[in-house]
Amino acid sequence: MPQKLWIAIPLGLVFVLLFSSASAVMAAPPIQTIPCAEDYTVQAGDWLSTIAEKYYGDVLAYTAIVNATNAAA
Repeated sequence: MPQKLWIAIPLGLVFVLLFSSASAVMAAPPIQTIPCAEDYTVQAGDWLSTIAEKYYGDVLAYTAIVNATNAAA
């Protein structure tokens, strides 16, 4: 194999790997902003999803509780 081909193949492979991995990066999902009406003290056996369902009507709204807790810390 010619010398130029030995250099071109690895370089081409590097470029393919770089550009294919750059397209795999995804944006973070938007942070849920649900207003907090009151404070809640977590009790033994509580789950964030059950608290979210009780106060927000959606078990998937637990991320709002996490965000509010982190913002208050």
